[in-house]
Amino acid sequence: MKILTFIILTFFSIYSHAHFKGETLIYAQLLTDPHLSNIKLGAKAMHHQLPYNQALWDLTAYTLWHTIHHANSDHDEFDDTNAWLIKAITEYDNPRYRALLVELNSQKQSSKIKRYLKKGLKTLPKGSQDSFNINTYQVIDISTIQPQQHATKALFQQLQLGSTLDDVLKALGEPNGVGQYLNNKFRFFIGNQTIQNLRLTYSDIGSMELRFYENKWVVDKKSLQASQSITALKPQYQDLVSRLISNDAPQIKAAAREAMALPLSDQQSLDLLAQYLWDNRQTQDKYMADSMAWLCKVLGHSNNGRYKTFLETLAASNAHEKIAHYAEGSAEKLIYQANGFTPNIPTRS
Repeated sequence: MKILTFIILTFFSIYSHAHFKGETLIYAQLLTDPHLSNIKLGAKAMHHQLPYNQALWDLTAYTLWHTIHHANSDHDEFDDTNAWLIKAITEYDNPRYRALLVELNSQKQSSKIKRYLKKGLKTLPKGSQDSFNINTYQVIDISTIQPQQHATKALFQQLQLGSTLDDVLKALGEPNGVGQYLNNKFRFFIGNQTIQNLRLTYSDIGSMELRFYENKWVVDKKSLQASQSITALKPQYQDLVSRLISNDAPQIKAAAREAMALPLSDQQSLDLLAQYLWDNRQTQDKYMADSMAWLCKVLGHSNNGRYKTFLETLAASNAHEKIAHYAEGSAEKLIYQANGFTPNIPTRS
């Protein structure tokens, strides 16, 4: 039985990668992400580029059905995410997905989702003999697909800003993690605007932000990960921790909010954060200091007394004033625990 299970899993892994690789794998990972914001980014990408891959469009249709029926309808991103999924499917203009929209339109939906469904049904052609059927759709576990990559820190650093997503995949291979990169910009007559860009993460190397420009994704920013290795961490934490110990202040802050929302309680991950915090406690960059303060909050939010003495020591050290302040406040939330975390302090030979 175990051998049969292994064969089935191997088959689905090979089958999956045959349909999803490179750019399509990135979109599939976004569409199957548990966070609505990442699903919305995947829907936007599908809408912008309209890739010619039926397996990916079937996954988009399944994602729409699954999100409407199983995601938290009270979430701020719920209506917008589903609207983008409907918009993408409508733009693809394939009658295969008309029956699904008809079914969803017959059910109780919010006014925004109803509006997009009705608009889509006016656009999509009729008469498909090969309609998408949610009852016979075989869900593919995207997480079983191992990224095909040849990334190194040297190749990562050589990659030029302005390179396309295709350039990135050719140079580095497929990333270990994908998601959104929120870029806050001020625009005259509009004010502050948050732009949802694409983020790719390469474990133990770094991550990058790509924006959609002239019908393609282009690299806008690159960030290196700290020297600590994350490969020993559980897979579900690697992407998050890689961003938490990067040299990109906005990314650290965004990742810290994610970590607190979980909340992040994995001790191996928290140890890496604490070490990174200690190593960067003397930063004079006000933006990095602000991000390090957020890491203090992550440790305090973990409810793990292992970090109480460490945070007290950090607060009393020669750390940046803001870091010391938040370290002290975070330490107060924790209960003392023996065998607390002790940072590695390099010794001079």
